[in-house]
Amino acid sequence: MRCAYPALEQVLTGLKWRFGIEVEGINYEALSQVTDYLDSLGVRPAPPYSKAALRHESGIHVNGFLRDPESYHIFPHADPEIWFGKCSGSSNFQYLFEKQLNQPLTPEQYNRMRDQIKSLSIQEQRCFSPQEIVNLFEGGFFNG
Repeated sequence: MRCAYPALEQVLTGLKWRFGIEVEGINYEALSQVTDYLDSLGVRPAPPYSKAALRHESGIHVNGFLRDPESYHIFPHADPEIWFGKCSGSSNFQYLFEKQLNQPLTPEQYNRMRDQIKSLSIQEQRCFSPQEIVNLFEGGFFNG
């Protein structure tokens, strides 16, 4: 019979995200820093307990969140991270502005923002974080 040692950061993070159990005396921020450092070295944390498991760019996933928060999000004790790129829909902007910023906009504004960020994402070949979207919004990028 064979056995292996599970990755402690996965077990601890899994207990926290999946069941809301935090082990006393564990510095969870340090766990995140260590896995981020390993990620920067090209060593990827194994799904499903990596930060990437919480990140969604696809508009259909975010639309699902708006209708049913359980639809694509299996970690009830961790918030999803919505990103913006070429696969994003207006739902991404609706989720950000209505659910996170409590600053609703019109459907037309969400559609215009979606179109502009898709073009920028393709041009720069990357996705944008929620904070980058807020910065672009405050800087007037979406006004033009």
